[in-house]
Amino acid sequence: MAGHLTRACAALRVARAHLLDALCVLAGRPAPPPGAHPVRRIHERVLQAVESVPPGALQPGDVYAATDVQAGLLNAEVPAPSDTAALCIRRTVDGVGPADLWKLARGTAMTRDDLLRGAAAVLAPGYPGAGDPLGELAAHTLAQEVAERSPCHWGRDHTEVVRAALYRILADLADTLLEVSDSTPTPLNWTVHDSGRRYCATTAGRGVTHDVLVRTARGTPLAAAPVWHRHPPCPAWEWRITGGPVGRGSRSCAPFPSAFAAQHAAECAITALTAGRCGL
Repeated sequence: MAGHLTRACAALRVARAHLLDALCVLAGRPAPPPGAHPVRRIHERVLQAVESVPPGALQPGDVYAATDVQAGLLNAEVPAPSDTAALCIRRTVDGVGPADLWKLARGTAMTRDDLLRGAAAVLAPGYPGAGDPLGELAAHTLAQEVAERSPCHWGRDHTEVVRAALYRILADLADTLLEVSDSTPTPLNWTVHDSGRRYCATTAGRGVTHDVLVRTARGTPLAAAPVWHRHPPCPAWEWRITGGPVGRGSRSCAPFPSAFAAQHAAECAITALTAGRCGL
């Protein structure tokens, strides 16, 4: 059976050299710098950690769950391969020196929510109770200190918060690869409208024609702004599928971090509709 990387390339219709960039877009993160950049090498190690897991051994979300188990934030049994993958991610991040840690964090477009989750993981041993008000206050304070201080003024706790946040960001990338490698999208011929704010496609299956629309989501908050970027927040996206005669049914789903992510999800939904696994 083909490995996760080969299957993901087929699902996304991209060459292996472009797979990492595509997965980052699906996960709502920027692609790492091209070439032999250290940030790209770290991301590639995460993909290789997943590639070493036999297909079918893990489900999307398993690596993230294993990361939380290791941090003491989740009391649950996780599959052994997910624990191994999470440990590989942890060791990879721990091997990054202080000088490069901020570059890696900045390259992932880390948000304040990411830092808050990292702070919660760092403080978990001292505040074992879920929902502890003092623990939540301490996590907010620590995350705010990381965001507002220059990296050269980070203490040990601040550095550990960034590392813990990176564990989760990279675990999410691993889970994205797992999800994509198991997906079965129906390739659609997308046309671009409104200067890239809207994409349309049409497909026929089971005697019904479906019109597919991907557009910026209405009434959905913008994505959280990165801590160390000054770029405007990206809009959320949604897909909408309509089909059947006049007065036809429709189905929609949102939010997605990019048009590419919404298109992939819509193509997977078309597969499910055509197979009769769901309806409008």
